[in-house]
Amino acid sequence: MIREYSYKINREYSWGICNAEDPNHSDLSLLQGLLSGYVCYEAVSQVHNCFYKDYFNKRKQEKNQVEEEKKKNVGMCALLALSLLGVFAIKQ
Repeated sequence: MIREYSYKINREYSWGICNAEDPNHSDLSLLQGLLSGYVCYEAVSQVHNCFYKDYFNKRKQEKNQVEEEKKKNVGMCALLALSLLGVFAIKQ
């Protein structure tokens, strides 16, 4: 069973009825919009920062791994070149 609740924020006075959801009577709806917008902005900002930091850290790690592999390859090429030079020096 689904129950639907509808609340009306009314207050009766001797001079009439004040409705909190009516923009002519109250700024409550403006305040609700302001607060919900702020909360949504903060949530989106935090999620964005979290994902951006994760992405940035992954990219940084990948870049560091590539640079380390390049250094290893350069070192291996240098050793190979020195060994080849040694071989050629012995043959001459």
